Amino acid sequence: MGPYPILCCSDWASLEQDLQGLPASLVSFACVIDPMAGVPESDLRLCFPDRLIPFKTHYAVDISDPLESIASAHHQRDSRRALRRMQTTRCQRPSEYAQAWVALYEDNVIGRHGVTGPAAFPAESLTAQLAVPGLVAFAAERADQVVGMQLWFLSQGRAYYHLAAYSEVGYREGASYALMWNALSHFQELGIRHVNLGGGAGVHSAGADGLAKFKSGWSNIELTAYFGGRIVDGEEYGRLSGSAAGAATGFFPAYRMPEQSAKNNVR
Repeated sequence: MGPYPILCCSDWASLEQDLQGLPASLVSFACVIDPMAGVPESDLRLCFPDRLIPFKTHYAVDISDPLESIASAHHQRDSRRALRRMQTTRCQRPSEYAQAWVALYEDNVIGRHGVTGPAAFPAESLTAQLAVPGLVAFAAERADQVVGMQLWFLSQGRAYYHLAAYSEVGYREGASYALMWNALSHFQELGIRHVNLGGGAGVHSAGADGLAKFKSGWSNIELTAYFGGRIVDGEEYGRLSGSAAGAATGFFPAYRMPEQSAKNNVR
């Protein structure tokens, strides 16, 4: 279990104390740290002495300026075109869109992209997320059909892009551009200044994939998100990791290496 997709704290100064107080029944703790936290790397190393590495570039937006001065010319053009072709709205009661949201995500994210692992949310999780405090959802409709949705979270005066899904019509008609323009405009009206759009697809994304290109076209800030790891029970960690414990590997915890994980039957 763990925070997904990033760790956010209300009081970062207390994080090390919290981690020191983790129960011995836990073997290790790992997370991707919110790059908008502004915590110095030296402080992060106190919290995560066993692993701290740059993980991804996150694309962020300071929306104190007009969107016309932030978004790329391409994104502005596609947004105008998409907004003429569909209706976009903030979902006043997101739970009423549960059926449409689950269908969009299952068919056009999990199915279309072959998503596996934590991001392959089951229907009950997708539905439950619509009721999480701080969630803001936006929907795009064309011919009375929901063709796209975006889910965001508001926390401590910031907006975080969480999940999105689009139908075939939504992809073709540019629903992602219409919804992003609508969402950023809404956050401006709320007086929110900083928005985290997240990173590209995969680990160590360097802006080459389509998702990274889409997000970078809205962004005027790039931030480094760090991956942090902390061993809680060193003895059990060594037993589970075996020979992988001291090996030079990109895995943390080491017992998550595929061959070691299969040997331990670790899920």
